[in-house]
Amino acid sequence: MFGVDTKTDRERFFGFSISLPSLDISSPDYDIARPSADTPHTSDYNQQYNSDSYGVFLQDQIKFQGNLILVVGGRFDWVTVRASDYVAGTLGISYFEAFSPRIGIVYQPIKPISLYANYSRALDTSDISGRSRTGQAFAPQRGTQYEAGIKADFLDGKLSAVLAGYQITRSNVLTPDPLNEADEDFSIQVGEQRSRGIDFTVAGEILPGWNVTAGYSYLDAIVTKDNTYPMGSPVVLTPHNSANLWTTYRIQSGNLQGLGFGLGVYFVDERPGGEFIPLDYKIPAYTRFDAALFYRRNNWEAALNFENLFDSDYIVNSRGPGSETFGAPFTIRGSLKVQF
Repeated sequence: MFGVDTKTDRERFFGFSISLPSLDISSPDYDIARPSADTPHTSDYNQQYNSDSYGVFLQDQIKFQGNLILVVGGRFDWVTVRASDYVAGTLGISYFEAFSPRIGIVYQPIKPISLYANYSRALDTSDISGRSRTGQAFAPQRGTQYEAGIKADFLDGKLSAVLAGYQITRSNVLTPDPLNEADEDFSIQVGEQRSRGIDFTVAGEILPGWNVTAGYSYLDAIVTKDNTYPMGSPVVLTPHNSANLWTTYRIQSGNLQGLGFGLGVYFVDERPGGEFIPLDYKIPAYTRFDAALFYRRNNWEAALNFENLFDSDYIVNSRGPGSETFGAPFTIRGSLKVQF
């Protein structure tokens, strides 16, 4: 397999701050004139971040003696990032190129059992915004992954289970610049984070019409290099434990043939809740229930999905105490699908 690709990102940030009169807490006066473009303002910012990347990849899958498969591949990337500050009149350009190898092996001692292992590196260009104190654009982040696992098939291949262990190291992570001035908030790329975990998933059809997908994940994500957090500190927003179960049943015969029901539960453990002090701030664990009702007839299907069935309050993201993002409340989604 051979391929090429290209990706272009453009991000623009601009705005300014306006000073307004102070309010007397004992007798507040909210009758303040609406600011206009002529109102004196401060803290102007007008920044542009452009990223252009090109990639070439090659992969070969080789099968030996029917029960041994070797996958060898590689990818080469060229990335140019430009950080323009139109207020300061600066332009920072960062050029980055990298080779990302990939190698994997699968061995089947018996037909229902597969043992596998792989090693790969990756380049992340998804977040290009920001610049250093000297106006330089940031380089993409790098990832290195090791993984090994076992897959077993049951019920003539209708049900499968996978147990995997892995380690992922992420480098070029942004950390606060120790030379920041009092009113600035610049970063440098010296951070590194390591994640080690175990994943277990089961998926398939237990009985005719009855499908189950279940999973459990244990994750230990820590800071391995940083100039702010102590080494070994947990990575924010990463729970140690998470689990999910989703099951559906579709009636196979009779007048109600094609009618189906689904029920799911999702659990996320408590996790470090932000990038600011206090470092021991935790987002509480939560459990969410979903359900579904669907009906298939010939070439069309209608479905209703009920998310957060019991309208639970839970936090999905945070930048620290008082700056949390809550999950969506009880939500109903309807869909209609027709196949031609």
